Amino acid sequence: MPSHQNILLHPWVTLRGFWRERFDAWLDRRLKPRSTVTLDQRRVFIFPTRFGAWLGILLFCLLVGAINYENSLVFALCFLLGSQFVVAMLYTFRNLSGLTLSAGHSESVFVGEDAPFEVVFSRDGERGYEALYAGFPDAPVQQVDLVVERECRVRLYARARHRGRMKPGRMLVETYYPVGMLRAWTWVDLGMECIVYPKPVAAGKLPASAGGDEEGEHTAGSGSDDFAGIREYRPGDSLRQIAWKSLAREQGLH
Repeated sequence: MPSHQNILLHPWVTLRGFWRERFDAWLDRRLKPRSTVTLDQRRVFIFPTRFGAWLGILLFCLLVGAINYENSLVFALCFLLGSQFVVAMLYTFRNLSGLTLSAGHSESVFVGEDAPFEVVFSRDGERGYEALYAGFPDAPVQQVDLVVERECRVRLYARARHRGRMKPGRMLVETYYPVGMLRAWTWVDLGMECIVYPKPVAAGKLPASAGGDEEGEHTAGSGSDDFAGIREYRPGDSLRQIAWKSLAREQGLH
């Protein structure tokens, strides 16, 4: 029987899945899949981090205290920290805005392996991009910096769980630059795909007649040069050595 903890968590899991589906459908309408995407205000989302939220609570408390006690120094401190928060918001947004993402080369893999997908990060103008993090869901994240280079090629990996054509889906690109008070992110679908082949099965050891010597050349099994009697057929034996008369007498393959 299911435990009480699983029963209590089931509504929350269902609700989370419902909102996840609604969010994915909204992303499909707003950010359609393209092979090349340039990030702008429609594609970049920004929200305070936990540190930024605590800073906002502190600013609110400072403002209330300054109003109650009519303290000019507290007003100045509150406005100074608030202006820094607004400037950090602008710089965090600019660290993604204007960045161009393009689909690169993808490789075929077997089931159970990590499929590599190449993503090209490029920029125009003199603006640099620092401390960018990119990756697919449930996969390792790669850091990207575009300060000197105009273009950077990054390999991102996604686990291949089923054979056939694999589409990794949306890729998360985020940044906390410069001070970590805000997080700017986007979900981008570059329409990449690859072929996933069935996982190969181990064939076991080769038969004795299909071995090789130390030079790497093919060598035949025992009894191939001189007649050494009759034995039962083994998989891999040459058809030229089959005793056809024995087969004609219905004595089996020898």
